[in-house]
Formats: sequence, structure tokens, C-alpha cells
Amino acid sequence: MAQAASDAQARSLVSFSKVTCGYKKKIVFQNLSLKLFPRQFAGLVGPSGAGKSTLLKSILGITPVLSGSISVAGKTINGRAPDEVGYVPQIETVDWDFPVTVEQVVAMGLYRKSTRLPWLTREERRIIRELLNQLNIGHYADRQIKMLSGGEQQRVFLARALVSNPRLLILDEPTSGVDVKTQHAILHLLGELNRKGVTILLTTHDLNAVARHLPWVICFNQKIVAQGDPDEVFTSKVLSQTYESEMSVIRQGDVMMVDDSPHAGHHFEKHRHEKQKTQDSGVHRH
Repeated sequence: MAQAASDAQARSLVSFSKVTCGYKKKIVFQNLSLKLFPRQFAGLVGPSGAGKSTLLKSILGITPVLSGSISVAGKTINGRAPDEVGYVPQIETVDWDFPVTVEQVVAMGLYRKSTRLPWLTREERRIIRELLNQLNIGHYADRQIKMLSGGEQQRVFLARALVSNPRLLILDEPTSGVDVKTQHAILHLLGELNRKGVTILLTTHDLNAVARHLPWVICFNQKIVAQGDPDEVFTSKVLSQTYESEMSVIRQGDVMMVDDSPHAGHHFEKHRHEKQKTQDSGVHRH
């Protein structure tokens, strides 16, 4: 039995073992056990304040682990970001007025490997330009980051995370603040990276995007409520428990849609019914 547990630990890329995270005056989550496996593409969903960003930052060694342990690629995290991990922050948290070019932003992702930063070798510059071209933003290499659109900025920070060739990519709300077309483009791009072997964990508030694009979902609210294939996990019961609010899931054939205002249809029916009664009353008076 102990050997089986050890083998499972070895196979997992990320492992939480009875982890309590938070600060001295506030525990965010406690006694959490979770595993992510190589080539997994998972979405972490839950309400604001549920601890999703804290969970991501604990993998990066930013949030204090008060008890338990977290390991990445078999190495225990000890207050620093593992070399195997790339991170894309929420774009709302970035200071866009800082005078820096696209190439310079991406070069920041080399800080663990390069000995010459902020100067780049010819090979490092080639790698950066090649990566930017793959993300269709190569022509923006010398442009100030604040001059780009939200979707383009998101691709720049994705390039920064990928330039060190990570095994695990962590993204905090990668589709926040962008239009629907850009949202789908980003998720398709992440799907391509995953098929090439990158393990991906992201947070998002867009449940319908998760249902359409991601093969695995973790419903989280200070603990794991459920996890698995969105087709199986996204039920009214699970989502209502996760968000502590009534949720409904509408299915039609292969299409699934999550509705966080389940009474909207009833309100519409009520309004239509009252309007019809008024019309009937008017006819009766004549």
C-alpha cells in the first residue's frame, strides 16, 4: 500500500498533501490534498474569495504554507517558484504605465536562466522572437506594452511564461477583460500548448468557456467540492454548493450552458402573463 502511494506521488506533477495556506490572522484553506498530472489541462472555478488565487500562488511559493507540503516534479516547494513553472498573472494587476517593450517583458521570464539580464545574447533574442512569432505578435517586439490591446498583452505575458520552457503553466484569469473572440483564441492556443505536452492550470469565472474548452475542472471553495470532466461535474447541485447560490445547468444535445440566474425564465413568464391579463381586461371592458 505504501509503495502504491509512493508511485502515485512520483507520477503526479503537482501534489498537495494536507496543505493549510494563509496568513497568521486568516486561514484561506486547510487540509487540502490535490494532485495534477503531466499533460493535464485543468480549470479551477469558484466564487471570488474562495482561495483560487491563493492556491495558485502557493504552487509558486508566494503564499505561506502553514502546514502540509506541496511538491512540483517531485521537489518540495520552499518559498520560491519552481523552475518547472511558468506564471501568467491577471492583466488587471499589471502596471501598464511602466516603460517597457514587448521583448523586454518576455525577457523577464529568463531571469532564472540568464546571467546577462537585462542584456540579451543573440540566442536569447532569437528564442524570444521565435516565440512571439508563434503567438502572432512578433511584429510588436519593439512596441511599448501599454500600446497593445488586452488580448495582445495577454499573449505577451504568455510568452514571458513560456520562454523558460516550463512543464507547468499557471494562469490567473487569462480570459478576463478580453472580448469573446479573443477569449476563444486564448483558450484554443492553450489547448495547442497542452497537446504539445505542457500541463496547464488556470482560474476563470467563465463556466461556459470551461465547459466548451477544458477537459478537466476543479470546483473549489476553500476546499474541493468536486472535480472531473465538466460534462459530469457541472450539475446544478455541485455548482450551487460551490458558489453557495442557486445555479442551473441547461443541456441541449451536446451543448451545455450554465445559468447563474435560474429564475430569469420564471420572471419572464410572469411578466408575459401579467401583460396578457391586462390586454384581456381591456378587451373585456369594451
